[in-house]
Amino acid sequence: MHLKALFRLLLTSFVLTVVISACVEPYDLDYDQTKRLIIVDGVLSDNPKNSQVITLRESIPTGSRNFYTPLLGAFVEVIVNDAERYRFTEVGDGNYAKPPELIITEKTQYRLEFKLSDGRSFVSENESFSATSPIDRVYKQLEVEGIRQSVGYAPAHAIYVDTQDKPGRGNNYIWSWKLFERQIVCESCTNGRYFIDRRTGVGACRDESTPFQTEVFFNDYRCDGDCWQLFYNTQINAMSD
Repeated sequence: MHLKALFRLLLTSFVLTVVISACVEPYDLDYDQTKRLIIVDGVLSDNPKNSQVITLRESIPTGSRNFYTPLLGAFVEVIVNDAERYRFTEVGDGNYAKPPELIITEKTQYRLEFKLSDGRSFVSENESFSATSPIDRVYKQLEVEGIRQSVGYAPAHAIYVDTQDKPGRGNNYIWSWKLFERQIVCESCTNGRYFIDRRTGVGACRDESTPFQTEVFFNDYRCDGDCWQLFYNTQINAMSD
């Protein structure tokens, strides 16, 4: 079996979550889809509020596309300055969480090492942390043709960040976003109603359709209080200054 590992320990300081529009040169990931690859994804930050996990997955080629399976039971560590070792805790689905005692700071070398349950071991190169320049201004602008749809465009707000990057030092930036959307309807039942089990307190839709039913009906149930649904970006937006 031919196996390769693709990973790089990414270290970043706190970056404001935004949606931006930029010209980015596309990168063609050139590899044979018949080979199994280990994918390591993670960001370490000096912002304690950021969710900091390292995700281990393995691609399973099927000929036309790749499927990914989480790698469970791995031993994951980050080594600081070739001396101190910090073990990451497995939290499920191939995710390994950073220990709270590991503090990311400037002028420090970090290296990722992990060993899979089948005995295979992998080591990254040392990476150093560099702080992001302070943000001078954040502002938004309404774009009438903001989001391309199947037919025409939908209006959207573009959010911009102004910052003065230090001259003479090249940096790479990765942008991501998280949307909190308030929901009015928290459950919708098709051909049925919503019932709560008095013994367990668990609710679910119950099918009430009949064999001779010709039309589909829906029952929507409003949220009991303030309910928010979280949406995350599904595309990687990375660029260099």
